[in-house]
Amino acid sequence: GVQTCALPILFATASTVLIILVAVSRLLYGMASDHSLPGLISKVHSKAKTPFVSIAVTSVIAMLFVFLGGLRHVAFVTTFAIFALFFMVNIAVIAMRLSKPKQERIFRIPGNIGKVPIIPFIGAAASIFMITRIDFGAAVFGSIAILLGLPVYYVLKRIK
Repeated sequence: GVQTCALPILFATASTVLIILVAVSRLLYGMASDHSLPGLISKVHSKAKTPFVSIAVTSVIAMLFVFLGGLRHVAFVTTFAIFALFFMVNIAVIAMRLSKPKQERIFRIPGNIGKVPIIPFIGAAASIFMITRIDFGAAVFGSIAILLGLPVYYVLKRIK
């Protein structure tokens, strides 16, 4: 019946959320290492060599989301955040290509239409497409979180 189908779905959702939370904790760690977030978040455990503070911060945020809207809400918000990140990275690649076309790079993305690289353009478009398929409430909540994070980013950027 319906109850026997719910358990595999719950485990699949939980494992997906866990993978995304690990990725988000590493993203926070990287941003803190780059001084875009407080340095405390980049602290690494002396024995395990893991970014335990960023893992703790991500876990606390996820728990708040679970209490506010359940595991499904956490899955939708983290999925929104990942696609928003993919969108921003692809747009950043395009912006860098247009603003500094002669700059030396470790690697270059092949294929252009004019000066715009095709692969990041497709990646940005695909990210927007996927965002439009996410629960509207989660997209609004994720957008608000990103907008609230922008002032923090710019303040920390000025401090460094």
